[in-house]
Amino acid sequence: MAESFANVGIDPGKYKGMAAVVDEHGKTASGPLRFCPTCEGIARLLSGVSNCAPGVELRFYIEACGWLWYAPAAILQELGYKVYLVNPAYTKAQRKMSSPGAKSDFRDAQALARAPFNMGDRAEHIADVPVGIRLNLQNLCRHRLSLRQDATAIQLRLIAWLGLTSPGLTAIIGTDLSEMDQSIIAQYPVISEMAGQDEETVQAFLTECANGRAVDPALAQELMGLAAEAYTPRDLDPKCIAIQVEIELARLELLQQQIARLDREIASLLKLCDPHGYAQTLPGFGPVIAAILVAEAGVDVSRFEDAAHFASWTGMVARAFGSSGKHVQGLPMTKAGRSDVKWALYMAAKTASTRDPLLKDFYDRLRADGKCHQEALVAVGHKLARWYWAIMNEQRPFERREPETQQPLAEPTPSEAENQQSVCA
Repeated sequence: MAESFANVGIDPGKYKGMAAVVDEHGKTASGPLRFCPTCEGIARLLSGVSNCAPGVELRFYIEACGWLWYAPAAILQELGYKVYLVNPAYTKAQRKMSSPGAKSDFRDAQALARAPFNMGDRAEHIADVPVGIRLNLQNLCRHRLSLRQDATAIQLRLIAWLGLTSPGLTAIIGTDLSEMDQSIIAQYPVISEMAGQDEETVQAFLTECANGRAVDPALAQELMGLAAEAYTPRDLDPKCIAIQVEIELARLELLQQQIARLDREIASLLKLCDPHGYAQTLPGFGPVIAAILVAEAGVDVSRFEDAAHFASWTGMVARAFGSSGKHVQGLPMTKAGRSDVKWALYMAAKTASTRDPLLKDFYDRLRADGKCHQEALVAVGHKLARWYWAIMNEQRPFERREPETQQPLAEPTPSEAENQQSVCA
């Protein structure tokens, strides 16, 4: 390692980025250095940086902002430079300390360059630049999650409308809005319109909605009973509601088709990235969850020092807050880590804590110790993250073990699972 070094902070932008150089003592060594996120632009940036800090080792700290970081990080890594990604939340906090009330791209770049002086090891997160199949998988998984969120928003909107047009309907059909439920809503967006139908007609309609499968006659009776008693807002035009419901159901159907198409592509790429299917051997890891972890973390986890560092990188740890010797319990998860990774591990934990004997026992012990439901699930997700690192580090499938005979892979203590602080952006 060189005896002296300089840190280069990069605030990426859509058209032009901003860079700043600080020396090994944290003092500003350059003015604003603007550059284009192209090969030629990075070459000019390196020339400008070399003029400000000649003959020293260069370390680059880039804000992890959307995909804007990718091109500068990829080009610099290909040229052999050390590139680190910094969480935007840390950049914002540092800028507020150094220059409260003032914001500019140059100040952000300076804060990034000074990140290792203020953040310590948390700033030393080597940029993971996915390429090839894994990059494609990552893009598709993120797109799928976005579409799934859009579909959920539509479902919540439809349920909200039912509270106006058909109060009490969700108590009968539920809130999952199955294909049959959607057919009922499309035909009767205002449930009181069913009041004029006879039971035989309603039963035939429900059978048609169920694609010919037998439907419990009690369902028709419940719906007709609700229709006879339901309150309808005065002068509500059913046609207007019908138009809204039709539009939203059409959008929902299109989204479901698009998600199914992405699922097929994701399944193909997942087989290429994880040919042995190690990820799906973990409890609670289905195709969707496994694809997200493989896409974001990869199957080569050597960049993480150990399982604890990997679990902290995922953000699957409880937020810690204490003052005067008192610690607040039941806080939500830390904001560190990618939201899709945390979502995937949380959903896996919900499934595994009820179906896997080992993790169910772990969950029950935490609940018996006074932990709330969310705290226990976060601890289960933390354990799953550590197991993911273990099986990928050793390149072998997960081995299910009974808790009374053997200890599980890389098992953390409950306090570790709750209080492990995030060491990476």
